Amino acid sequence: TTGQPKVLDFLQDHDGAMQKDIAQGCHIEPSSLSTILGGMERAGLLERSTRDENRRTVYVRLTDLGREQCRRLNAIFAAAEEEALRGFSPQEMQQVQTLLERIYRNLND
Repeated sequence: TTGQPKVLDFLQDHDGAMQKDIAQGCHIEPSSLSTILGGMERAGLLERSTRDENRRTVYVRLTDLGREQCRRLNAIFAAAEEEALRGFSPQEMQQVQTLLERIYRNLND
């Protein structure tokens, strides 16, 4: 689904994150995230668990298959970025990055 790449990307850097932190970090509503995670869990990409000290908090970890899917996604993203920026000078690429960061901040303020 469209939310799965976001979740995989987030978990690459935050493996074992709490479900609520994933929702916040991916800008996904908690109810939608629960559905996405369920599908990903059934596909064997991740596993959810609780800890004895707090059974209400759900933690999410990538499986080996999930980590492999992350590697595939990274290759796809890198190829798309290379295609999109073909012919750009390093200075132009930096300018694009700066402008996109400004747009992101504007939309999230």
